[in-house]
Amino acid sequence: RQVSLWKRSGVRFGRGVLVMPTAFLDLTYGWMIAVGDRTRIAREVRIFTHDASAQRDLGHGRVGPVKIGRDGLIAERGTILPGVTIGARGVWACGWRGACW
Repeated sequence: RQVSLWKRSGVRFGRGVLVMPTAFLDLTYGWMIAVGDRTRIAREVRIFTHDASAQRDLGHGRVGPVKIGRDGLIAERGTILPGVTIGARGVWACGWRGACW
């Protein structure tokens, strides 16, 4: 199962976490992902710990931890980039129109 693969790569999950099977967790630096107790990660969410999009302009990519606090919700198709911390009871929701709240 995916959960065992995520855990083997170092992703840390709290108790009662629910991750939908279509979520993508970047396992390149899996140990940099921490998800708090009772957090929900919806369908097609993408969580990245590394990003090479600036490689051409800056000469390097970026790598950073992703921390999601307890009782959080990452809504459907939300994308979390390296270095983001979402606090306890935080909601991350981005729609296809680019609106985030």
